[in-house]
Amino acid sequence: MNYIHKTILAGACLAGASLCVEAAPRAASMANENYLIAEQDLSGWSAGLYMRDRERDVRKDNGATSTFDETRVVGYIGYRLFSWVTVYVHGGQSDGELNGVSGDGPAIGGTAEFNLMSQLIKDPGLEEDRIRVHSTVSYTSSEAETGFTTLDYSEVEADLTISLINELDGNKLFLPQAIGLTAGGLFSSLQGDLEEDGDTVGYSIGLDLLWTEHVTIHAGVESLDNTGAFAGIHLAF
Repeated sequence: MNYIHKTILAGACLAGASLCVEAAPRAASMANENYLIAEQDLSGWSAGLYMRDRERDVRKDNGATSTFDETRVVGYIGYRLFSWVTVYVHGGQSDGELNGVSGDGPAIGGTAEFNLMSQLIKDPGLEEDRIRVHSTVSYTSSEAETGFTTLDYSEVEADLTISLINELDGNKLFLPQAIGLTAGGLFSSLQGDLEEDGDTVGYSIGLDLLWTEHVTIHAGVESLDNTGAFAGIHLAF
């Protein structure tokens, strides 16, 4: 290929590259109406991730008793129906161990949360402290694969907790806006291929870190038949 042909080919490539660049201009826009899916008002919506590890005495449908160790990890989406009532749908995975045989299966369900009371403590030495009372009622349907057997069971849970909320002073880049200590009663009942063979009533103690107005981190321990643990992160839009 001679010099003229090479020059023509190089020019054609550069022209093509130029056309490709010019064929895809992109100008950022701050205007919400310039987008196919515009910004929506998500106030009232929330989402989060929740983990719970619980060991309890159970009875299988054939009457045999055993200890069931379950770790449940679920994600959830919630919507505030009223100022004090929020409903959630949740779904994830349940890992269980029964008679030394472990397996996993899906876990799906729903929850209703009720914020029952919030009261400011009028004491100058306590800064901005509040006592709050709330309750939840939850239903979850789960499966557990144990060897060649699939166990289908459901759980109904309810709790009533009291929280002491203390607002913190200081740099909010390093400190949460508030810390909450929670304690309360817990009820849990199993139905299906697994039923409880121990206590259905217990208690829980936890810690809430209200990191910002929209982000809360919580963790704690509970006691039903045995001591368990739970943790989660909650995002309010």
